Amino acid sequence: MIKIKIKRKKVFKIRYLIAIFAMLVLLLTYGWLVVSKTNNQVDTGTSQKETNSPSLDDTKTADSDKKDAPKTTDEIPVSNILSASIKNIKQSEGYITFNGGSNDTQGGGQCSLTLTNSNDRPITKTSATNIIDGTASCTTIQISENEFSYLGNWLATFRYYNNDTQAIATESITIK
Repeated sequence: MIKIKIKRKKVFKIRYLIAIFAMLVLLLTYGWLVVSKTNNQVDTGTSQKETNSPSLDDTKTADSDKKDAPKTTDEIPVSNILSASIKNIKQSEGYITFNGGSNDTQGGGQCSLTLTNSNDRPITKTSATNIIDGTASCTTIQISENEFSYLGNWLATFRYYNNDTQAIATESITIK
């Protein structure tokens, strides 16, 4: 009989340990489900907002982003009042040097020079303006000859931008 009592005590201890282990597994599983359900609710809310049509606030933000985004030269209207002129463009001492201006008397505009050739990539440089003798003059733009991989005829397009308008002047040049 002694042997039977010892076996029952061992069986009882094993059952007790199994019950404790099972409770721990259940608690951990429940905790994991609660945490994952909370995370899924946050993710679901975000993904629903992304997939639904934009709210009024979202539309306002998208419209203001479009207004703040830089426009391409095709999107900026050519001014009826402003004019642009290429004052000087020459090649010497390893550089292409450009000076241009506009009849703009208010100033505050921006100058852009783009050199294009069908055999090479376009080269664009910008500069600020100063009011000299009552008109806008671009600060000098210098482009190293090393930026040109093709020698020959290029089209110089000068654009003067101010107040969401532009004035354009072009000239053919030869890079030697």
